[in-house]
Amino acid sequence: MDPGNWATAIEAGSRFGYALLFVVVLASFSGMLLQSLCSRLGIATGRDLAQLSRERYRPGVARGQWLLAELSIVATDLAEVLGAALAFHLLLGVSITTGVVLTAFDTLI
Repeated sequence: MDPGNWATAIEAGSRFGYALLFVVVLASFSGMLLQSLCSRLGIATGRDLAQLSRERYRPGVARGQWLLAELSIVATDLAEVLGAALAFHLLLGVSITTGVVLTAFDTLI
């Protein structure tokens, strides 16, 4: 577990207690259900969800779904970038901004 996630988990657990645990379990089960449905779709059709959505929906709706998927990816990666920047800060003593630049450089390499 990276330092960013660890610090976030400790703070959230101290604030919300078992209510947070319920949300985490519910989100995990929802994710497992969606993964299962997507794998079944892929096995049955030989295509992934993005390909089938592009074929099934109008171009405007398909672009909207693509945009929402990209925003979700950015939101997820933002936490990872900040966690890595915090790790560089703790390990090397650099600023968080420098840690973000090092993380971006590491990603490009």
